[in-house]
Amino acid sequence: MRLFSATGMLVLAVALLAPCRVLAGTSTRVAVVAGRNDAGADLSELRYAEQDARRLADLLGELGRFRQENIQLVTPATPESMLQAVQRATQQLAGTGPASLLLVFYSGHADGEYLLMGEEKLAISRLQQSIASSGATVTLLVLDACRAGAAARIKGGRSAPSFLRIEQLPRTRGRVVLTSATASELSQEADDIRGSFFTHYLLSGLRGEADESGDRLVTLQELYDYVYARTVERTSGTLAGTQHPSFLYQLAGEGRLVLSDLNLESTGLVLPAGRPGNYLLLERSSRQVLAEIAKPAGAARLVPLAPGRYQVRKRLADHLLVGDVEIRPGERVALVEEDLVRREFDDPRAKGWQLEDAPAAVAVMALGAWTAFSRAPAGGVWSYPAAGVGLRAPGWPARWAEGEIALLAGGWNHSLAAPGGELPFRLLYLGGFAALRAVLRYGPFSTAAGGKLLLSMLQRRFSDAGLRASDEVFGLGAAGSGRAAVRLGRVRLSLEIEGGLQVFPGAERTVCPYLAANLAVLAVF
Repeated sequence: MRLFSATGMLVLAVALLAPCRVLAGTSTRVAVVAGRNDAGADLSELRYAEQDARRLADLLGELGRFRQENIQLVTPATPESMLQAVQRATQQLAGTGPASLLLVFYSGHADGEYLLMGEEKLAISRLQQSIASSGATVTLLVLDACRAGAAARIKGGRSAPSFLRIEQLPRTRGRVVLTSATASELSQEADDIRGSFFTHYLLSGLRGEADESGDRLVTLQELYDYVYARTVERTSGTLAGTQHPSFLYQLAGEGRLVLSDLNLESTGLVLPAGRPGNYLLLERSSRQVLAEIAKPAGAARLVPLAPGRYQVRKRLADHLLVGDVEIRPGERVALVEEDLVRREFDDPRAKGWQLEDAPAAVAVMALGAWTAFSRAPAGGVWSYPAAGVGLRAPGWPARWAEGEIALLAGGWNHSLAAPGGELPFRLLYLGGFAALRAVLRYGPFSTAAGGKLLLSMLQRRFSDAGLRASDEVFGLGAAGSGRAAVRLGRVRLSLEIEGGLQVFPGAERTVCPYLAANLAVLAVF
C-alpha cells in the first residue's frame, strides 16, 4: 500500500520545496493529508498508513513552507471527512491570488477505483472532481495505496516513463497525480522503519542524504536518483516484488530545480567527520523515524532537525550504538559517539534497525489439533481431535524466537479387542504444552521450528457394565515441531506439524510415539 511515484514525487517536491516562479512569494499552499489503516474485514489492517500521513503533515510544516492552519490532517479518514476537508481547503484558497497550491494525500487501502476506508469507500473519480473544482493553480493528488495506478488516468493527461529525465518536465501550472503502485501491484511498508520504504527515503533525501554533490543543495535530479535507487533496492528482494510507482502530469511553465537549501537551517545534528557509518534518527518520545543517513568518512554531516529530543542509532556489524540528543532553538549539536551505548542484536544477521528489547506482541489463539499414537499406552493405535486456547509471544525470549503455551481437551470413540468381541470405549484427553521456536519472517509470512514439552491425561470410559467404568494414565512428553503462518492484519493463521514421544509411567506401554497437526487462529495485541 505505500510507495509514492519516484519520478512523480519529484514533481511534488518541486512544488512543495523549491522557489518556483508561480509558487513564490505570496503563493498560498493548502494541504489535506489523510490516512486510514483499516479497510474492513476482507483486507489486513495496515500498521503505518495513518502514521505516514502524520509524518508528511509534519514535513510540510517543517520544510514545505505550509502554514499550520493550512494543513488538515484527517485520520482515520472517512469519505465524508476527506471530502469535507477538500471543501474547506477550497474555501481557504478563495480569493488568494493567481499562485496557489492544493496538495491532497491519502495513505491506506485502494482497489483501483475506490479508496477503501473502514467499511466505506470513496470513488477516486469523485475525489478528483472535488480537487479540480478547488481553483488552485497547481493541484497534487498523491495516493499511497495498493493498486492505485488506475487513478493516473485523467483525460488530457500524459503518463511519464519510469526514467524520465527531470529536465523534460514542465512544472508550475496544472495538475499531477502520483500513485505508489500500478493497477496490479501491492505497495509495501516495513516494521524496522515504521513506515513505507519510499516515504522513508524521501524524508531522508530532503534532509540531506540525497545531496550527492556536497554543495548542501538537494536538487531534483539528486533526490530522484537517491529515492528511486533506494526504494528499488529495498523492495526488489521482498515477496511482494519490486514496485513500479506511476504518475500522470498535466503541467505548463518553468520551475527551479533546487528542492531544499540545507545551508538555511539553523538547527540540527552534526555527525562527526572522522567516522563513517549508517545512522537512523528518531523522534525520542514517539520513536517516529525521521531519516536514515549513510555518512562516509572525511567530512562532517549536518542533518537539519527542528528543536526537540531525538534518539540516534548507529548500525555496526552485529550491534547498534544508541543515544539521546536534545537540540534547542538555534543550536547545532555535535554527536559524541563515545556517549552512545552498545545495544546487542538477538540475531547478528538482522538487516533492520530494531533492537532486542523491542516490545513483543502477545497473541491470543484458538487452536484445533489431531493427535495419533502409533503405539498407545494400552496397546493399539489411538487418535483423537482436540481444541483449546493459548498464548503466543512473538519476539520472546529473543527477537528471533517465539514462546507459546496452550491448554487443550478432546476425545474420540475407540474399541478394545476382547475374546467376546469389540468393547467400545470413549477416549478422553486433557493436556497442555509449552513451546519455544526459532522464527524466520518473510513479509507477512513466517516459518518456525523448535521444541515442545507436553503434559497429558488420557482416560478410557467403558460403556460395558462388566468392566471398570474408567481408567486413566498421566504422561510427560517432548516433541519437535515446525510451523508456517501468514499475517492478515492483526490476525494470524498458523499450521504446525509435530512429532515426538510421550512417557506414561505404569501403563502397559510406557513410551509412546505420536504425530500431531495443529491449526491455530491468533489475534495479536
